[in-house]
Amino acid sequence: RLEQARHPRFPNSQRGDQFVFRLARGRVQVLAGEALQNPFRVEILGEHGKVIIETPGTYSLEQVDGELRLSVVEGTASIRTLDEQRALSVNAGQRTAILSDGEIAGVLPPVRDLVRDGNFEQVSPADLATSWTTETLVMEGSNVLGSAEIREVGGARALYLERTGANIGWGRTSVTQIVNEDVRDRRSLQLRVDFQILEQQIPVCGGEGSECPFMVRIDYRTQDGSDASWVQGFYAIGTPNSTLPDYIRANNQGKHIARRLGVVEPPFESENLLAVLPQMQTVRAITLYAEGHAVRARVRSVSLLVVD
Repeated sequence: RLEQARHPRFPNSQRGDQFVFRLARGRVQVLAGEALQNPFRVEILGEHGKVIIETPGTYSLEQVDGELRLSVVEGTASIRTLDEQRALSVNAGQRTAILSDGEIAGVLPPVRDLVRDGNFEQVSPADLATSWTTETLVMEGSNVLGSAEIREVGGARALYLERTGANIGWGRTSVTQIVNEDVRDRRSLQLRVDFQILEQQIPVCGGEGSECPFMVRIDYRTQDGSDASWVQGFYAIGTPNSTLPDYIRANNQGKHIARRLGVVEPPFESENLLAVLPQMQTVRAITLYAEGHAVRARVRSVSLLVVD
């Protein structure tokens, strides 16, 4: 809930912008960009404490079980008790929490990323094979194959999944990484992916809900030894209806998510997958893919974050 917002009336004001939110429950992301004209202060109030953000970066906050939890992906934030008698500065790659008794937990053990080179910085732009296996599938009779390659974007690398053209029919272009990590007795497992959909031909995700311009699949083994998968799809064009569902008809695990075409938005963060999939024992692999007819997607980074 937004409780306060202030913006200086005059351009030469030194007071800056200020926003105060109250987080009653659930999870939010704060994406503070560099191109801000005025100094800014974002204050997020929880049940027993608050977080102060005054530097550009990416931040994730969660109010759950009486705790206000903070993870800093980029930037620096301050977490404080409501009376401001105790405070802790948290930097990029760190996390902390204000507990239900009002105490600050200190800097907690770092989150582990199960994805190797998820920002595509360690492989050459010409070669994904050191960390990922590429596959391109097309309908019978089509000779238009998709491509998966790394390119430089504004000084940073990104993965492009593309298949373009007119009347090219169905196809899927994917990259897969083998993980093979036992996640039993872990506290949480979360997918985080920073991406944009650049082109989409068929609306929503097709008639079966399985042809999204960008999708993530996590293959896992259950505690009884069975193989299963969790899929999250994203689309940028079309309105879901009875003939264009925003879920996979054959495996209705949840809703696909709408994103704006070509727009840089905050990275997607899933809920705790261990709570959603309590029978998960081993994460076998993660696959990023673009499916449909003509599609283009850009992936800046992907992470599978586990808390021990």
